[in-house]
Amino acid sequence: MVSRFGNGWAFPDRFGGASGDPPPKRADLDRLFEAEWKTGEFEEKTSEQNYRRRVATLLDNFWDGEPGLVGQAEHEQMPFELILEMPAGQPVISTP
Repeated sequence: MVSRFGNGWAFPDRFGGASGDPPPKRADLDRLFEAEWKTGEFEEKTSEQNYRRRVATLLDNFWDGEPGLVGQAEHEQMPFELILEMPAGQPVISTP
């Protein structure tokens, strides 16, 4: 479950970033988690209940820790010129 949020919730979109959207709120994380939680997929009902009781704390820890890991983009899509100097006789391979 954590990897789903960790890998599927890209930081630029999550925090507004280049998309210009407002950053999500803590309630958005709750909503996403609830949409993904599948009741009855644990082998033991007790295990599921134990995890369910800890959800708020685990999501709080995730929410409090993740923004601190986000870097800040100084520039996006700046023009540049890339000059490659090839030895004489060497083919230049260009792929878009």
